[in-house]
Amino acid sequence: MFKNLYENSVQIFPVNNSGKYLGKISSESSIYNSPIVYLLNNKKDLYIGETINILNRFVSHNNNQSKKNLSIRHIIHSDFFNKSVILHLEAFLISHFSAEGSFNLLNGNLGNNSHYYYQKEEYERVFPLVWEKLQELNIAKKNIQEINNSDVFKYSPYKSLTIDQQDAIIQILTDLSNNKKGIIINGSAGTGKTVLAIYLIKLLVTPIEYYENYEIDDSFSSEVISLLKFNLQKFNLEKDDIALVVSMSSLRKTLQDVFSKITGLDRKMVISPTDIVKRKYKLVLVDESHRLKQRKNIPNYGSFDESNRTLGFEIDKGTELDWILKQSNNQIFFYDRQQSIKPSDIEEEKFTSIASLPEYTNIFLKTQIRSKGGNLFTDFVNQLLDNTLMNDERFESEQFEFLLFDDISLLRDKIIERDNQVGLSRLVAGYSWEWISKKDKGLFDIVIDKTKLKWNSTYISFINSPNAVNEVGCIHTTQGYDLNYVGVIFGEEIGYNKQTNSIEVYKDNYKDKNGKNNTNDSTLNQYIINIYKTLLLRGIKGVYVYCCNKDLRDFFSQHINIYNDK
Repeated sequence: MFKNLYENSVQIFPVNNSGKYLGKISSESSIYNSPIVYLLNNKKDLYIGETINILNRFVSHNNNQSKKNLSIRHIIHSDFFNKSVILHLEAFLISHFSAEGSFNLLNGNLGNNSHYYYQKEEYERVFPLVWEKLQELNIAKKNIQEINNSDVFKYSPYKSLTIDQQDAIIQILTDLSNNKKGIIINGSAGTGKTVLAIYLIKLLVTPIEYYENYEIDDSFSSEVISLLKFNLQKFNLEKDDIALVVSMSSLRKTLQDVFSKITGLDRKMVISPTDIVKRKYKLVLVDESHRLKQRKNIPNYGSFDESNRTLGFEIDKGTELDWILKQSNNQIFFYDRQQSIKPSDIEEEKFTSIASLPEYTNIFLKTQIRSKGGNLFTDFVNQLLDNTLMNDERFESEQFEFLLFDDISLLRDKIIERDNQVGLSRLVAGYSWEWISKKDKGLFDIVIDKTKLKWNSTYISFINSPNAVNEVGCIHTTQGYDLNYVGVIFGEEIGYNKQTNSIEVYKDNYKDKNGKNNTNDSTLNQYIINIYKTLLLRGIKGVYVYCCNKDLRDFFSQHINIYNDK
């Protein structure tokens, strides 16, 4: 009822440079003095705004050098709009046009902060109808699902920030202005660490004159713009002064592609830890800091040693963390100790010791924004794999699916079905099978009952590769990514001991040699548990589970509802 009423009330119509419609509009005077969203564009550039007085706002735009030549102008109106709704719709359109890529978006990313308002969820369900109307007018080009599944949308600096993300931005800018050397942003999988990093970079490289006074109408924006002015003057930051370091090659390639499609950013700003050896930066942000390497169980000791020699470190002492500290004036580390998965990852103690220094501060992100299961699902996953749940305690949610499968073929079919419905649905697994298809494409890596599967045929950007739905991703090709639905195969390296009532790891069945050599059983157990926690927290809409070990499956069945295809 609400959706139909809203849809029928929405009007999108062209106006002239003064904001006036030349045709006839019912309740014309109220439209010019009511909450609306508007679009200004030419063939190349687009600006999206909101106002309660369109005529006055267009006077301001006509005096602005970057906007006065945007001669194609539309306003979006509904009798059901209020100030909260138009702020929300404006943010929705900015984030989607930014990801679509048809225009050079002129908006800064200072706004787009999210807040609750009455009937918010109902309005969110009908915003796509506004997008469809814009498609009919040939202003929007791509459909919503295609945009929502794109990397540039998922990592967009135009995302609405949660309250703790807003607090983190204020704290980061305050700490930098107070001469702190660095900040460690702590947050579990799905709390928006990567989005926060990209948001901050975009904020710092956007010229201050892009933010007009009428856009700064809330306490967050006002405080940020004040801190920005101070920091930009103090550090005199240019685009070449900032880098985002990403250790994992697959995620790094993805983020480089994202940066190349965002106005004001450049793919060269996303670098590897080895790249930082070549030059110094004023400010470095490090995503997935828990994956920075030390000289242990790595594939290329020669290159690593050469970097240590270049920077004056002892060959067996210097780490990628040391390189970053030496080659940058200020650092911001995005860190999650529970996503450290192998011996080459720098020990937690190194970050703890840095965090304890007076010139560094700690910030904690706590709000789960990836999963529709929210913080409750994150807590449940941690307790499930730490074996601390109460008997028969289960996770229940109307917004999120969490199901256990007792047939691997049904799991595979379900993932393919979900991929056909909403896209970005993938199988992933623990590393308990050799990658034999890497050398012989005719072989299958994973054989469970009568189901035969192959590991990811590509290491770089596997998630978006053409045949990904028919393959199985490992931790190295999925860590840091979002998926709509994820099917997690618990391999033969993990099981359950009914005598001791504990989850066990079987070292001989774990096939990542660099992940287990020179590692004691306790540490390896934690790495493998961390791998599965990380995989389980990839899903936005749902997570499906299959266990090769029957005892582990029986244990999980006490806490996860079993899938029924009837």
